[in-house]
Amino acid sequence: MKKEDQSKRKELIKLINSLNDKDFPSLKPYHFPQGNYTIGLITKGYLDTSYIIANLLKVCLLALEADTYSTRLIPEPEHNIKEVLGYILDLIPHDEMEILDSIRYLTIDQEKI
Repeated sequence: MKKEDQSKRKELIKLINSLNDKDFPSLKPYHFPQGNYTIGLITKGYLDTSYIIANLLKVCLLALEADTYSTRLIPEPEHNIKEVLGYILDLIPHDEMEILDSIRYLTIDQEKI
């Protein structure tokens, strides 16, 4: 193994070992028995979260393409669509994406970029 590769490997291991719960703020443990309340979604992890985000976006796209008209149950459909899109933005785990970019940067061969 080249010295440069060994150095990258050591940097990556150091980065991974330095991670803790604060580096992953989007996923919070669900403590139902303690009586805590959360407005978040229960998810199995980041992959499941990405599927939830994708499905919400798909529903919004369908709603935007449809003829929207108000009903008794949905008096302001445009407002509801905008609100859901705002929730989707809140669900995107931006902090974790920065960590993934750092790990990716340390693991790929920079000469290939």
